[in-house]
Amino acid sequence: MAPPSLTRLLDRVLERLSARWGSVFAAPAARRLQICLSRLPVNDAPPQAPELFRPDADYFYPASTVKLVAAVLAMKRVAELQRDEMWQGFSLDTPLRVHDEHRGVVDRDETNIEGNALTLRHCIRRALIISENEPHNRIFGFIGFDETQRLLGEIGFHDAAIVHRLDDTRPADEQRRTPRIEALLPGRTLTLPARTGREPPPRSPCPVGVAHYRDGVRIDEPMDFRSKNRLRLVDLHGLVIDIHRAARAGRSLHGIDAHEIAWLADTMSLTPGQSHNPVYSPKTYPDAYCKPMLPGLRRVGNVRVMNKLGWAYGFVTDAAVLTDPACPGGLALSVTLFVSPDEVLNNDDYQYDEIATPLIADLAEAAWYEHQTGERAHRRVRDDV
Repeated sequence: MAPPSLTRLLDRVLERLSARWGSVFAAPAARRLQICLSRLPVNDAPPQAPELFRPDADYFYPASTVKLVAAVLAMKRVAELQRDEMWQGFSLDTPLRVHDEHRGVVDRDETNIEGNALTLRHCIRRALIISENEPHNRIFGFIGFDETQRLLGEIGFHDAAIVHRLDDTRPADEQRRTPRIEALLPGRTLTLPARTGREPPPRSPCPVGVAHYRDGVRIDEPMDFRSKNRLRLVDLHGLVIDIHRAARAGRSLHGIDAHEIAWLADTMSLTPGQSHNPVYSPKTYPDAYCKPMLPGLRRVGNVRVMNKLGWAYGFVTDAAVLTDPACPGGLALSVTLFVSPDEVLNNDDYQYDEIATPLIADLAEAAWYEHQTGERAHRRVRDDV
């Protein structure tokens, strides 16, 4: 007897969700909906090709998901610098002094209980655990504008662009400027000079919505995202899988040492309450903060969520690896959708709580349930052979 098909898990998931979310799946273009779903093997074999729903069908604004990509690029850049004899001893933990053209000299981080030092490691923790913008912008400044675009290509993000900071309204030419940064090593100081990146090639218009607000004034035309950051969901999906697999196997990834990849995977898996540095109040930052899949998964098991979430302009994107030590294999699930009810952007009228968060929770619950149901059926058939 042949085992049941495992290749259309996503179809079963969408069918399970149709009663509550049928209106969303019936008109996915209106929501700019995309989904990637992958089964992860028990061993170190490559995962199956992802099952896809509307891949690359529409532009989506990646928002804070770029923070994960930037963290990987910064770690890769540190590894590059460490190969230079002059930069021996430099690491993610080296204290930094930033000569910020807007804020002056910055060399302290009051949230770091390890001496209030400003370090790349602590910036990455803050950017990933509760998705803070300022530490991400520090990371972007460390990498540099041109280096960011180069490194994106080196990790396989050929259609991506990270061209601006987050929650930062300075114009495009200033976004390309990054500050002088000093690395404070014992007995010596190393310097990354201030840099100005090249102007990127022009892009085609990228209209979203029917109207938008600018400086409090309504403009009755779509908002143009041509100058905004962009990622492909399938690339983001692949990155979280690669981080998980490398961490599980104790391997390096993109030139980053295995122990740092394991640390990155662990950091991505922390809820705010599990973080010891920084320390976050559980009342302000509950477990599901930045982990919208978690409430759904807690209805079906004790599932670990290693993810990065982003939301802005009505777009919500989450890319996650889901695992349970008591269950074989795991899942990678990534989703993006647009939840502006009137397609007017920058009016702060978005259905994050009404649609995005509960849909993502239900999607994760259904995916895990169907995954476990299929695994049990597969094992029963295998045992009968």
